[in-house]
Formats: sequence, C-alpha cells, structure tokens
Amino acid sequence: MGLVTSCDSAFLSVALISYLISERGDFDIVVPRWKDRLQPLVAMYRTTVIPSLDRQLANGELSVVQLLAKVRTRYLEESEIHRLDPYGESFFNMNRPEDYAEALTRWPSKN
Repeated sequence: MGLVTSCDSAFLSVALISYLISERGDFDIVVPRWKDRLQPLVAMYRTTVIPSLDRQLANGELSVVQLLAKVRTRYLEESEIHRLDPYGESFFNMNRPEDYAEALTRWPSKN
C-alpha cells in the first residue's frame, strides 16, 4: 500500500498520514472526506486496485472517485480528520499564483 498525494500539497499533516496508514486494514483504498468532498490525492492505495483502474480507464472513466465504489474503500470522515488536522491544511494545494501567495503567508506559522 502506498500514499498518493499531489506535488502541490504544501502542508500535509504527518499525523494524518500516520492515521491513513493505521486504518488500511484489509481495505484497498483509505481516502479522507473533507468539507463533503473526497480527497483522493491524499490517500492510501493498494496495488491490487490496478486491474480495476485499468478497466476503468479502458472504459473512458477518468474519475478516481468512480474507482472508490468498485473496491474495498475506507472513508475517513471529517470528525476523524479534525483531531489530526483541524483546519484541513493537508488538502490545501497550489493551483494558481494566488494559492502560492497564500501558502507563503501560512508558512511562517508552520515553523
């Protein structure tokens, strides 16, 4: 099982990542839900999902969220995440110059 995350996630919580790992059990995927949105780019995936993913892609289904319903998925709810990452900063990413500027303002508080 491996962690999947995006390269622009500046504030990943070590506590949240540790919790994702601890919750893997017999699940194929462990994925957080934050603010009513699934967060498939901060999630744990087993390599056993590759055949399902290959079939999905061959059928033109491009959303990772579609895969979640096809395999054994553990959804971490916001109440669980809140005690590890109260503000959901693990899900902040930088897609625009404005996001990067915001990240710079947050960074001093992380040191």
